Amino acid sequence: MTQSFFPAASPRLCRLPPPPCCRSATDVVCFAARADGEQTDAILSPIAAPAENSMAAGPKDLEELERLLSREEGLAHLRVKRRGDSLTICSGDQADEQKHARLTQLGRAAWGLSFPNHTGRWEQTPFVGPMKELVATLVGDFSFYLEPW
Repeated sequence: MTQSFFPAASPRLCRLPPPPCCRSATDVVCFAARADGEQTDAILSPIAAPAENSMAAGPKDLEELERLLSREEGLAHLRVKRRGDSLTICSGDQADEQKHARLTQLGRAAWGLSFPNHTGRWEQTPFVGPMKELVATLVGDFSFYLEPW
């Protein structure tokens, strides 16, 4: 007989394990004691757990992109919004917001450039690099995306 995971004073769990077909490589197996004292394993799926290596655009990234855009002439109408790992360049007020471009963080210093298509979905481009270089590419080669609508 195996030793119980819980101290004698604590209540015992009465949870049956899910069938083996429900286990995946990302599930975490922990042990729980059944009412009869035998040990059984319970499956905890890490659905709500954040990824350890997830990249999220931070306030410093937002400020850097705003600073890079403010250096360029004729882009005063643009503002930057942060959401998850992306920085979206948009214009207009909240009711009539127009999205112009998006930079998505791919690594510590690597960003990807995307543009909205006619349906509002984001289309990735093959341009990847540091934020400063992507802004130079955006302003130099794709300035028509940044025009006021």
